[in-house]
Amino acid sequence: DPTYPIRKAAKEFLKSEQASCLKALEKEEAGLFYKAAQSAIRHAATARTGHSMMSAESSEIAALLSEKTARQCNTLFEVADAHRFGGSSAKELASAKDQLDQILKAL
Repeated sequence: DPTYPIRKAAKEFLKSEQASCLKALEKEEAGLFYKAAQSAIRHAATARTGHSMMSAESSEIAALLSEKTARQCNTLFEVADAHRFGGSSAKELASAKDQLDQILKAL
């Protein structure tokens, strides 16, 4: 399978980004959490498709998901983008972590 090296590397990076998400949650660092979450989703999509999804928009990734999970993916990306211009509470981060888990399971 010619996509095996891409898929394998993506899975390894995915694990690293998931760990980064957990560390960011522990420190309540929303900016780092959302950056790692977006990267984790893109790595999971890369592992699933076998080609790089690292520059994919949320709509491209959402196309790989069920309707409900696609909405969660779009929402998470929108919140991540919006976070650059404002703050986020720990409660919002916990909710985002739940969304991320559901998206990654679907991919």
